[in-house]
Amino acid sequence: MTVYFDWNKQYINVLFDDAEDDIKLPNLDTLFDLLTEPTVIIGEATFESFQHEKRRAVIERARREGHTLLTTPTRATGRRWNALGYDREGKDDSIAVKVIRDLAPDVHLKVPEISPDPEWVERRKAANSELMVLRSTFRWAKGPKGGRKIISAKDDYADTLIEKLPPFANLTDVQKIALGDGKVYNKIVIAAVGKAAKFAESTREFDKLAGLYHHGYPSQIRSDLHHWRWRFVRREGKITISEYRRELRWLYHQLRATALTTL
Repeated sequence: MTVYFDWNKQYINVLFDDAEDDIKLPNLDTLFDLLTEPTVIIGEATFESFQHEKRRAVIERARREGHTLLTTPTRATGRRWNALGYDREGKDDSIAVKVIRDLAPDVHLKVPEISPDPEWVERRKAANSELMVLRSTFRWAKGPKGGRKIISAKDDYADTLIEKLPPFANLTDVQKIALGDGKVYNKIVIAAVGKAAKFAESTREFDKLAGLYHHGYPSQIRSDLHHWRWRFVRREGKITISEYRRELRWLYHQLRATALTTL
């Protein structure tokens, strides 16, 4: 059996398998009380997001009782709502749980985690804040033909990191596409991965900080790597998203020691 739920602070809306009508329950504990066998339970990612201990208790109870608790990616849920033609004004929770059921077979479902460690949240904020400061800081320099030009601090930071990297000409063909324009490194990518490398202490943390997956936390770093880079690489169709992610991880390891001591 599979159960779907939409959560809010006052109650949850629940659909059992392919039932036409949902039921309203006070909370997830009440749902667990109704289940008589291990069940796949799929719902929105933000359940009990305002109360750390309640979220922990729900996750631990699901595991203890043998249930498989999974969540849908928040952004994908919103897009599916629009694709199905539902009006999101005055959100109807009975429709929301149907959207979750419709979406579930088509996306990567995630095993929910307990609310992020406060120390990790601070590191994530610091990494993105430093990138934002670089992005909004500029200096004047001599331009061509005796003129002047504005240079971003983010470009200066990227140039410093590039000096420590292998020569671009020595990269593989896939790396040249993922990390540059075929001739030089892409400074947006270098700066974003550099700041992520400064604060991520492992590949797994880098994946989270860079938001490499569909569930990725929205951030400046993720925006630079996906909206300002992968979006254009994808149009060319020369490498896959898996190859792109692999080369970003390679770059992370190249920059880890350098980024810790640079700016």
